[in-house]
Amino acid sequence: MKKSRGWMAGFMLAAMLLPGAGLRAEPSEATARTGVDAHASSGTGVVEAKDEKQGSVTIGGELYSVVPATRILDKNGEAIPLKKVPVAREFRDDPRLDTEALASFEATETAHGWVLEFLRVGAMLPQ
Repeated sequence: MKKSRGWMAGFMLAAMLLPGAGLRAEPSEATARTGVDAHASSGTGVVEAKDEKQGSVTIGGELYSVVPATRILDKNGEAIPLKKVPVAREFRDDPRLDTEALASFEATETAHGWVLEFLRVGAMLPQ
């Protein structure tokens, strides 16, 4: 037991003496957000999933509720129902982005979670 403690202490000391060891990079804004803060109130992302029964969509890994007041538009600006919102498709061994599932959105945090106010599918990537 005493031998293993000495070995561990030596290992930790050696790790701390390595260049850059013990230095911690500041997390980026994308990785720093967790929990409720992970939701964005507006932006552009990929619609990864939708649940018509629950009235929700997943954009960028975050769940947003769709309510009757949510305005959903296609790429031409025409109002569409939730069932017509395209969901990202996966292309085998191809890193293409499904541009039909790109969406710009605005959302508000409520007592019951995040609710979409506006969703426009077929959005352009931000410049």
